Amino acid sequence: VAEGVSADRVCGYMQHTLEQLAEALERAPHTPVRELDILPGAERAYLLEELNRTAAAYPSEQCIHELFEAQVAKAPEAVAVVCAEERVSYGELNARANRLAH
Repeated sequence: VAEGVSADRVCGYMQHTLEQLAEALERAPHTPVRELDILPGAERAYLLEELNRTAAAYPSEQCIHELFEAQVAKAPEAVAVVCAEERVSYGELNARANRLAH
């Protein structure tokens, strides 16, 4: 189970999914499973809206490259990008960007 997701929460997901499946079988037995609302409305709102509220103030007098370089100076070993199995730190990403720029 993913961090921050309790067993009770997962059981709730499963129960809701089974309820949706039972309702679909009664009213539209040929409904593809992918079209079922498997999350309760409150959970869907939490996952799609609340967790995506990431607005934050930032120094608008600086350019994006200056903000990035400040992050590199602050935490060069921190992971900046993840793609499949590859993880690139801020320092490495900055080095790659500088090589490309030169």
